[in-house]
Order: sequence, then C-alpha cells, then structure tokens
Amino acid sequence: MDKGRRCKFIWREKITQLPTPEFYVVYNGSKKLNSEVSDFVIEHTDIKIDVKVKIVDIKYSKLKHINTKNALAGYSYFHKVYDDCKLKGLSDINAFTEARVECINKGYLSGLIEKEEFVMFYKDILDYDTQLREEGKVEGKIEGFERAIYTAIRANASLALIETLAAEAKISKTKLNEIINAATT
Repeated sequence: MDKGRRCKFIWREKITQLPTPEFYVVYNGSKKLNSEVSDFVIEHTDIKIDVKVKIVDIKYSKLKHINTKNALAGYSYFHKVYDDCKLKGLSDINAFTEARVECINKGYLSGLIEKEEFVMFYKDILDYDTQLREEGKVEGKIEGFERAIYTAIRANASLALIETLAAEAKISKTKLNEIINAATT
C-alpha cells in the first residue's frame, strides 16, 4: 500500500473515533417555539454538511425548579425580572438594576452578577440598544416627513408648505428634488 493511501485510511479511522458534535441554541424569547430541532445545511466549496440544532427553551417558567447555582436558570431569571420591569415602564438602566438586585437576593448568577465586568457588559448592550432605537426614531421621523412631502405634492400643496416640511425634517434640496420628481412622474 502506498504512503498516501495509508494516510487516508488512518485519517478515516481516527475521524470515526471522534464523538459526533451536538449543536444547541438556548432560547429565552417570548414567542412560542414551533420546534425543538432545526435543520441547517452548511455548504463550503465541495463539502455539504446537514446539521441538526436542538433548541432548548430556557424561559424561567420552565426552569424555576432548577437550583440557583444553574447558570441558565440565573440568566433566565435575570431576563424575566428585566422584562417584567420594562413592562412596568422602568427605564433600561432601572430595569437592569432591579433585575441585578433580584438575582443577588435570590442567589442567581452568584459570583458573576456582582462583578463590575457584568455591569459594564450589560450597560454597553443597553447603550447600544438605546442608540439603535434613537437612530430608528430619527430615520422614522425623516421617512414620515418624506411621505408627507410626497403626499403634499400629489395633493397640489403650495411650494411654501413643501419647503417648510423639508426644512423641518432637514431634508436637503437634492433629496427634496428627488421626492418632487418621484411624486410628479
């Protein structure tokens, strides 16, 4: 047997001895899960792999019987309290603080939640989330003004009204001309 064939044989033998990998997604969302398994196909050049991913629902209502030392139960409880606080109208940071205090009092995420790194990590996430929401509000406001201008043009509103709307939304002359062209063609 030549050296190349021998290496391939040894390689195949070693691969069959490896354990089959298992893939999991932990889900803590509010929507009902439709399935506990998802199928994915991963393709790369001439390799195609069918992957089954097991979805584990870690909502607190399903995990509350679990020991407080369990990290998934702690994470789930933290988010349950956070979400409950948000529903009550608390700000992101106040909901975070309340959830953190509750976890400390109940013994969840012990040793982790007290660390400054935990606080900084979540504050970064909350800041990023707030920034995205603010950007979305600005984009939505501009889009609303653009629609209003378009509608005003189609309704034969005065040029003064159209320019006032554009100025209020800080829409450039170039963009205003694009809207006018779209509305009149």
